[in-house]
Amino acid sequence: MNNKGQASLEIILVTAFVIVTTLLIVVMWLNGLGDTFIIGKTKLKTMEALDQASENYTLRKIEVDSSSTATDLVLNLYIDPSSFSADRPDLKDSLESSLESELAATSNYSTVAVNFS
Repeated sequence: MNNKGQASLEIILVTAFVIVTTLLIVVMWLNGLGDTFIIGKTKLKTMEALDQASENYTLRKIEVDSSSTATDLVLNLYIDPSSFSADRPDLKDSLESSLESELAATSNYSTVAVNFS
């Protein structure tokens, strides 16, 4: 192969490598963005369900447990008064099952755990 042909082949290979690498980065970014959207939507659904269940509480914060796995989503809800979860023991189970059915259909998550703090 002459030098001109070899240089052209090297340029083609480097260009292909850059294109493939860029596509992989974009796919990974979109995947992360999708998780962010799904978690945000899950938080909103959680707040809606709590609003329908009771008006006697203040939701201070909802955080996602960073130790949760790729298929398990853990939400920690910080609620005042702290006795709110004891007043509504059925709420945790109904909230988890409602969120799980929707997440299973729209994401990689298969289970949701809701913790009241």
